[in-house]
Amino acid sequence: MLIAVVGALAVLAAGPAVAAPATAVPGAGPGPLAQAVGAGHAPIGRVDAVTAGPGAVVVAGWALDPDNTSSIPVTVYLDGQPHPFATDLARADVGAAHPGYGDLHGFSALLSASPGTHQVCVTAVNSGPGSDTSLGCQAVALPGGDPFGTIDIAGPAHLTGTDIRVAGWVIDPEVFGPTQVAVYIDDQGAWFPAGAPRSDVAAAHPGSGDAHGFDVTIPSAAGTHQACAYGINVGVGTNALLGCRTVTVPRHEPFGTIDTIDLAPDRSFAAVAGWALDPDTTAPTQVAVYVGDRGAWYLADTPRDDVATAFPGSGPDHGFRLWVPIPAGATEVAVCAYGINTGPGGNSLLACRSVTIPATGTIHGTYSFGYQAIPTPASGEVAIRGGDSTGTLWVRTDERGAYSVDVIPGSYDVTGRTGSHVFCNTTTVVLATGASVTADVSCAWR
Repeated sequence: MLIAVVGALAVLAAGPAVAAPATAVPGAGPGPLAQAVGAGHAPIGRVDAVTAGPGAVVVAGWALDPDNTSSIPVTVYLDGQPHPFATDLARADVGAAHPGYGDLHGFSALLSASPGTHQVCVTAVNSGPGSDTSLGCQAVALPGGDPFGTIDIAGPAHLTGTDIRVAGWVIDPEVFGPTQVAVYIDDQGAWFPAGAPRSDVAAAHPGSGDAHGFDVTIPSAAGTHQACAYGINVGVGTNALLGCRTVTVPRHEPFGTIDTIDLAPDRSFAAVAGWALDPDTTAPTQVAVYVGDRGAWYLADTPRDDVATAFPGSGPDHGFRLWVPIPAGATEVAVCAYGINTGPGGNSLLACRSVTIPATGTIHGTYSFGYQAIPTPASGEVAIRGGDSTGTLWVRTDERGAYSVDVIPGSYDVTGRTGSHVFCNTTTVVLATGASVTADVSCAWR
């Protein structure tokens, strides 16, 4: 099949009076395709070059008919299949060697062909008296096989962000021009055209053209990845690995986590603890902590030896523990922490936790003997202990010397000094020395 007609090659011999080409080309030396032939009224001419390239054969030369100053056709046979061409390309050397016939007698043809050995023959078609003239035949071998090429560049695409850039080139020996490349980051890949100009590739692989480059950007994530490229085969052969590169995409956004969230005894505040660091600085990082849609900024500047050990060179002070208010009446809230970015990158979510707020109640008690209650009950003082929790709950005093404790619903053991204790302002429990009484405090919920 005829693909195209291309421009004339460099000026070559037009007969005995013109020098032969400086660079040897298959078929351009002494032989049937290198001679100016023709006698009498038959056409004369010469095949200057037969060149095999990826998927194509280039045939170039000249022909003229002594009976006609106009261009004449030539027929190029590829394995016996005829392909007509006009000899209408300028050849000043032919015009100089044959005065009066003009310069337009050159031809250069590009014929598609499969890999392997092919027979190329050229015939100058007669005009007027005489007969056609064979300019000769020649066998030519076309390359075939798998695509080949390489990865030239593989790395982060930008100073910020996590995209990966992969660039290189690929040639399929059976194709004159662009092919396709498959680029994978780890196990995720996509196909791309490999048709960008690469003059260096064209110079290293003559006859292949220069449209073989690719330069693509692929979304990824911070961390270490494997970037691989494959040449997509056309015709004989199979897809081929061009190469793989290890690419490390640095973190720029802050990272960290929430370690614990502890509710205050009265459920009005929560202690949020965790850590955050920004890879672009060793200084403490700011965090924004939100409870629902309300938040504030804090500095993560407390020492965290475990974080410093896990991330050498990041600095020692990246911890935070702070109190945040819990909305009154809330039964469940989302607590989220964000790292505030420094330098390249942007702010990032560190973690979100859902916190259930248990129902609360207050047990009120008074001392008949006027003893003052204390915040943390010591041995022998009044204490209220939850039957389904561990340890002694915190005790809160007021100006009247009364004490109250927030607890979750249930029955609780009440121990204390001898005297009268009032619960829910309705239930009175009298403790004798060393006595222990179980009281139902379900009436205390508020």
